[in-house]
Amino acid sequence: MVMCTITMMIDETEQGKVKRSLSLPMHLTALFVTIIVFALGIWIGNYLALQVNQQFYTEIDSLQTNNVNLEFLSLLESDPAIRTNAALKTEVCAAVEQSAHNLGVQTADVGRRLRLFEQKRGDGADVLALQQRYFALEARDYFFWKKLKSLCNTTNLTLVIYFYRTECGECGDYDAAIGDFKQQNPPGILVYSFNLDHRNTTPSIAMLSSLYKVTSAPSVVVNDAKLIREPSVEEMQKLA
Repeated sequence: MVMCTITMMIDETEQGKVKRSLSLPMHLTALFVTIIVFALGIWIGNYLALQVNQQFYTEIDSLQTNNVNLEFLSLLESDPAIRTNAALKTEVCAAVEQSAHNLGVQTADVGRRLRLFEQKRGDGADVLALQQRYFALEARDYFFWKKLKSLCNTTNLTLVIYFYRTECGECGDYDAAIGDFKQQNPPGILVYSFNLDHRNTTPSIAMLSSLYKVTSAPSVVVNDAKLIREPSVEEMQKLA
C-alpha cells in the first residue's frame, strides 16, 4: 500500500510538472496576442483620427474658397454703378445673402463636429491646428457679415459671438439659452463660437476678445453689445 501511495504521489507530481510546462507557452501566446490586439487598436484609432483630420482640412479649405467668392461679390455690391441702381443693388444683395447663408450653415456644421472631435481627442497638436484654421475662418465670416449688413441695410440679421472654454461649468446654460434664441429665427441669427483657452495661440480669438473687451468665458456678444451676465432669450431679442 505504501508503495502504491508513493507511486501515485510521484505520478501526480509529474502530471503537475507537465501541466506547468504546458501552461507557460499558453500564457506567453495569450500575452503575445493581447499585445498585438492592443497595438492594432491604437493603430486603427490613430488611422481613423488621421482620416477625420484630413476630412476637416478638406472641408475648411472648401469653406475658405467660398469665402473668397463671397468677398468678390461684396466688392461688386460696393461698386458705385451698383449702389446708384436700387434694383440692381437689391438683386446683388439678395444673391450675396443667399450664398452667405448657405456658407454659414456649412461653417456651423463643421464647427459643431469639430467641437465634438475636440471633446473626444482633447487639446492635441492636431486638434489645435484644425481649430486655429477654423476660428480664423469664423472670424473672417463674421466680419464679412458685418460689412454686408451695413452695405445692404440688412435689418433682419443678428450676429452673435459666443466665447467658451473647454472646461466650463456654466457653458451648458449659455449653450441652451443661445440655442433657444436661435430657434426663434434660424435664418436671421448667426452664432460664432470661439474657445477662449486658445486666445494666446490664435490671433483671430485674441483680436475679437480684445475688440469686445472679453476677458472671461462664457461671454456673449449680440450685434456688438456685450452681455454682462448669463443671457436670456428676452435680453438677446432686445438686441436683435
